[in-house]
Order: sequence, then C-alpha cells, then structure tokens
Amino acid sequence: MGNGPSGGRWDEPAAWIGVGPRTAPADPQRVTERATPPRFRGLASKDPVWETRCVAEWHPPEIEWTWSEWARMGHLEDAAVSPEGRPLVEWALTVVADFYTDEWLRRQFRQGAVPVMTLAMWPLNSPWATTDLIERAARIALLGEDVREQLTDGPHGIRRTNSAEEFDHFDLILETIGFAIRDGWTVEVEVATPSGRKPDLRISRHSMRYTIEVTLLGTDREWRKMDRQHDMLGSVLHSLERRHDVELSLSVGRNLTDDEVASFPALLEEIAAQCAEDGRAASFNLDYAHATAYPPGERPDGTLQEGPSLGNDLWQRVAGRLQEKASQTEGAGHAWIRIDEGSGLFVFTPAYHWSITEQLAALESNVKLALAGYEHVRGVIITTGAGRDPNVQSPELGQQNPLSGAVAQERRLPAGRRRRSFVIPFSSGPGLILPDHVRLDPARWFRDEYGWIDWALSALGKPALTPFLVGEPRRKLSAW
Repeated sequence: MGNGPSGGRWDEPAAWIGVGPRTAPADPQRVTERATPPRFRGLASKDPVWETRCVAEWHPPEIEWTWSEWARMGHLEDAAVSPEGRPLVEWALTVVADFYTDEWLRRQFRQGAVPVMTLAMWPLNSPWATTDLIERAARIALLGEDVREQLTDGPHGIRRTNSAEEFDHFDLILETIGFAIRDGWTVEVEVATPSGRKPDLRISRHSMRYTIEVTLLGTDREWRKMDRQHDMLGSVLHSLERRHDVELSLSVGRNLTDDEVASFPALLEEIAAQCAEDGRAASFNLDYAHATAYPPGERPDGTLQEGPSLGNDLWQRVAGRLQEKASQTEGAGHAWIRIDEGSGLFVFTPAYHWSITEQLAALESNVKLALAGYEHVRGVIITTGAGRDPNVQSPELGQQNPLSGAVAQERRLPAGRRRRSFVIPFSSGPGLILPDHVRLDPARWFRDEYGWIDWALSALGKPALTPFLVGEPRRKLSAW
C-alpha cells in the first residue's frame, strides 16, 4: 500500500469533489446515452473509452465522414479565435487531416467510438477544442520525416488502429516529442533494443541518450459508473438552478440504483421550487444523499457536488503500470517513464486534500519504492491531465526538493486549462543526471507549458495562437 504525508495512505477512501462552475451537456436528456467529458475536480482525469463511445449515433448515418465534414459540422466558421486567427485554424485542420486521413476518421464512426468528438475536442467554437486542434497540428508539423512515417504507417502507426486508447496514447507521444524538440533533443520512435523490445521513444543530445516509455492510466468500471451518475445529476442541478434562480448543493454517499437516479430530478425540483417561492433554503435528507437549495448568493463556499468514496487502493494500479513500463525498457539503456495519471489517484484519495508539496513527497517515496531494483530507470514524469481551470487568477504553483531534484508544478494552459506535473529523477541531485545549466532536465519541459504552442508555431513560421484566442486572460510565468 502506498503511503502519503504523515502516514496517510493512498488507499484511504476520500470522496470525490466537484469544484468550479458546472456546465450542462449539450443535450441533458441523453447524458446517460452518449459520452461527455468528465467534470474535472481540481485535477483532471479521464477514460478515453468511456468518453468516446456511441458518439456517432447522434449524426445521420448516411454522412460520408471526412475531416472537412467534421470541421463543418463542428462550426469551423465560428472557431474560438479572432478573425486574424482563422487561417491558423484552417492550416491546423489540413495538417491533422493529412496525418490521420479521412479513411481513419470514417473507421472511427463506423465503430461508434470517435476520439475527436469529445467535448474537449469538438465543436470548434469552444476555445478548448480550437486550441486542442492547433496544438495537435503543431506537434505533427514538427515531426521529422522518419518519425512521422513511423507514427502514421509504421507497424504500430495510428492509421493501422481503430482504438480510442491508442489515439490518446499517440497524443501523449506527440506531446512528449514536442517538449523534447523544444529542448533540443533528437527524437527517434520505436528503436529496437537487444532484447527485441521497442520502447516508444529514444531521445538524444550530445553524449546523452534516454529511452522514454509513454503511457496513460485510465479509470476502472466503478469510477465510470460513478462519474456517469455525477454528470447526469450535474446537468439536472444546472437546469434547475437556471429555471428557479436558486443555487444547489448535493452530496451522495454511494453509487445509486437506476430507480434512485430516476427519482432525483423530482426531489431536487421540489426543493428548488420551494426555495424560489419562500426565499429561504430548502433541503431533503435521505439515508444516502442530502441536497439543499439556497437563494442566490447564499450557498456556502466550497463543494457543489460530492459523491461516494472509492475504497480500493488506486496507488497499486499506478505502481503496477510503472513496473510494467520499467520492464519494457530493460536492455534499452537509461530510461524515463512518462505516465498521464487519470485513474483518480489525485481525486478519489486523500491526496486531493494534500498540498502540492505533500503530493510530491508522497509520489517520490512511492515511485522509488515501486521501482526499486530497476536500476536502468533514471526518472518518472507523472502528469494529471489538462483540466478546466476553475480560477484562472489563482497563482501557478511550484515546489522542488533540493536534495533529490524532484519537482512538482501546477501550470496554466491556454484556453482556460490547468494541470500538475511531477518529475522525479532517480539520483542524489538533479545535476548528476541532466545538467540544469544547459536546460536538459525534463522538469524544464513543463515549466512553461503555456508558452509551448506559441513557440512551436513560431518555429513553424506561423503566428502565435494565444493573442487570437477568444477570452484568453493574461498570464505570467511562475518559478518553481
């Protein structure tokens, strides 16, 4: 079992928390029938299969899908940029379409799982989706010819797969390549080791060479059931708040049965209407749930929605994946492991309530324990996934362990997003592996995540994106 600060354990149950403004799905009546992106609770998590399933069903089956049709139905003409930025969006669409091809997109629709149709990627009148498209295009356009060929038509190329998981895996590979290129590394893909294994990436600069294994860790069935219920109830709360001009809070103590889920709209409607009529707070209490409707401005600060606890040890899933990837890089020289953690480790465990310093300390201890004996591993990079930033004015965070060189960072991203990254080198000091003065430490890759897209576009001879994004606030770079 993994340990946290002050002897706390990752496997101790902790309720998931809803923070920030809720937004209703485009069609609340079908929220249980088709995918919607999860609500990001402080730190993001996602499951690519659940997010992308059954999206094709709500479009006419006779459409011959192409990237041009995808963009047209996704309101390309209303992309979330100023008029000066529209040529950039059109360029990005061309690059992405050429990389994946129309045939690949049609296969996704035929199987009913379309990764590029989640609400984080489509329609394009969302700043988040517009930024996602342009970032993906910039990463693709930076690829060398050999790397591009391997990623498209190689033995494990994206055009050969219909898997939603593989799409997200490729996105993470592209992101990692983009960071490495910015920092001056040469990148190769799936270079065979003496054992015959082919780790995802090999990066080199001067005399340094590292293998990088890239992976995502998604959620399990219990989490997905709970999150579907959360999304459905969130859409009901949002609708009632607008209809009655009230503010609602809801706490649910366990996963609900289908009948219980069906009964909630009427219960919430009753207290919302009573509050609107009386001008006073109204509540209902059940053995497994509690809800209160407040007059506008009277709801206490803090939790808007709280759901049941997960008691399983999520750290063990992370540790298992790290060990799996460490084994896959054996015989390939020194290696780094890059993992995008979406299983709920930072959301459904006590770690949600820890400071970034405590999270770093717990991760460093547990990661090194999990990978003891894998002497070829030189470090681990763990990120939480890019999620909605509930308060764009809140400061960016950073913490470094001066003894080990481990770094934790929370950075704003364009289009109102934010995420945390943890870089844990296996050494007695950061300079023993990657000299800080020449900016080779992977921690530096994440220090200015916000500025990556504008750097990449400049390197490609394109104008910067962030000045064109609709509603993009100003941002200052923070130190560790």
